[in-house]
Amino acid sequence: MTARRRTSSTPPSPSRPPNWPEDELVFHLDLAFDDVEAAEKRLIGLGATKPAHQPGGEHWTVLLDPSGQPFCISANA
Repeated sequence: MTARRRTSSTPPSPSRPPNWPEDELVFHLDLAFDDVEAAEKRLIGLGATKPAHQPGGEHWTVLLDPSGQPFCISANA
C-alpha cells in the first residue's frame, strides 16, 4: 500500500471580515469596561476603528478590529 500526499497549487483563501452591517454576524465579542470612553480610546490606539453605523445608541459601541471583525464595548453592569 502506498501513501499519497495531497498537494494543492492554490493557497487557502484568507479569512474575510463580514460585510457588517449588511451581513448577519455568526458571533461577535461583547466586552465590558468600567471606563468605556478610556477603553474606546485605548482600543482605537491599538488599531481598532469605529464605524459610522452604531446600532447600540447609548447602550454599547461597535468597533472593528484591525482585520475588520466587529466587536462591542459597553459599561460594566
